[in-house]
Amino acid sequence: MTSPCIKLDDANRMTDIVFVETFGEVATHSPWVAEYALGIRPFLNRNAMITAFTDGLYQAREDAQLELLRAQSCLGPQTLNAESRERLGERPADYERTFGFPFVPADPDMSADGIMRHFEDRMSNPRETEFKTVLRRIAEIFRTRIESRVCPDDDNVTGSSQTLAAMQDRRVPDLEPSS
Repeated sequence: MTSPCIKLDDANRMTDIVFVETFGEVATHSPWVAEYALGIRPFLNRNAMITAFTDGLYQAREDAQLELLRAQSCLGPQTLNAESRERLGERPADYERTFGFPFVPADPDMSADGIMRHFEDRMSNPRETEFKTVLRRIAEIFRTRIESRVCPDDDNVTGSSQTLAAMQDRRVPDLEPSS
């Protein structure tokens, strides 16, 4: 049985501690991303919340981003069966040795063949390109995790005039990383 989603208005009213306890694992082992998002509240809608988490990722120093990436397991291969993992062989370890962070496939439901093609294609990328690719993938994971926890906007009745007034002039950060 799935737990009920959290209404956005409830997320906006959470204490800082409860918010980080509730959403800290959106970024695996990196609650600082949820702490960053605290400064963006109140969120106008679920997408604004996702943007706040993503902006936290992109605005972080590279060493913090790298620490976050290293906290990830090699996403994808562990969800494959033993035969598929055997076919992948040392590719995940080779990737991590080459780039300094684990492989994150473009699609979490990718087949073993698709993952192998991605390993082959992406191993020739410059590190900077691959770093940006993986950050984008992590941002997509943030979106999926928040969407699974926070009610869709149609189910969110954020009505207090104080909350709406506080949101009017709020700048919602861009989703793209800063240069």
